[in-house]
Amino acid sequence: MPFKNLTIQLLPSLELKNTFKLHWKPLFAFLEEAVAFPAGGMNVDASELQSIYDGCIEHLKNRVSYCFKKIPEPETKWALSTWANRVTRSSIQKHGTNTDKQKLAPAAPRNKARQSGNKRQRKESQNPLYARRQQKRRIATQNTRQSTITNLFGNHNTRTEEPTTARHNTTAATTTTATTTTAAAGNPTATTNSFLEAFPAPKLTPAMQMRDRQIAKQIAEEHQADLEQQRKEQRRQRQNIGDRVNEDGTVLFANRRRGSQAPNLGDNSSVSRATYTNSLLTQAFGEAGRCAIVGCSHPQLKADHHCHGGNEASLQFRCRRPIHNLCAQAKDLCSAHNELNVYCSSRCKRLTDGAILSKQLDK
Repeated sequence: MPFKNLTIQLLPSLELKNTFKLHWKPLFAFLEEAVAFPAGGMNVDASELQSIYDGCIEHLKNRVSYCFKKIPEPETKWALSTWANRVTRSSIQKHGTNTDKQKLAPAAPRNKARQSGNKRQRKESQNPLYARRQQKRRIATQNTRQSTITNLFGNHNTRTEEPTTARHNTTAATTTTATTTTAAAGNPTATTNSFLEAFPAPKLTPAMQMRDRQIAKQIAEEHQADLEQQRKEQRRQRQNIGDRVNEDGTVLFANRRRGSQAPNLGDNSSVSRATYTNSLLTQAFGEAGRCAIVGCSHPQLKADHHCHGGNEASLQFRCRRPIHNLCAQAKDLCSAHNELNVYCSSRCKRLTDGAILSKQLDK
């Protein structure tokens, strides 16, 4: 009897806790419905214990009579875990007699069977974190509901329209069909898109359709004009700065297809400087953002620096060709007066540093 007063917190090991929760507690809770156990439970003589035992067997025969019909005297053969399983509500509903089922207590919410067709609908958020996901779920739900209704009841709202008008009225026809069929089916819980009901898609007249085509054509022409202007600007920029700069400051152009990289021969290559220069002296459209230093060692990197040649007010030119800072340092094209100033060729460095030195001497 003392075991009925135990709690899970009083047990030391996890194994005992599981045994108590699955075997002892369900059976004692079932027996306490009709049997009064002593409060103390320690000072119980044999007669009282026999009386309690008989009351438990009588209650089991009254509530789970199916156990005693299949096996004679199951109380002497079944273990505690078996009895804990037999007195559960699910076992009585599955194997019990009609009398046993009638004596069951009213079903709690967790014991009620799931009702088909009443899936919980999550309320849409007014400020969703992912608006596109919510929109996709709404469209998928509407399409599934419409296809189900059409398969069950057929499309009772079909109508003949012109091909051009039907394409613009697909959403309105779908909403009208779903609303009509739902009312006929007598399902008031079904919901439709209230926005589409309040603002159905208008029918486009031939004049409106022609206006749509004119607007689309105008947008395409403007986009094409922007692309052509961008290409012209790239060509003009390339003609001004070129792809490379020779040692004497002349502009070089790389002969290669758009998107490909020029061969990186470098200063230490076995190919001579003249051969390398001649390979670049062609007029072909190159790729913007290429390093202008001859023998660039980093062709895979974007040229994110600009040549400082001509930045002094006394000079009549400004270079501004894109270069790599690493290439300028490797070829000693940094300014002697300011290490942050880098140049694309020895000519730019000589002219600019000379102008800086002359200005300092004049002071």
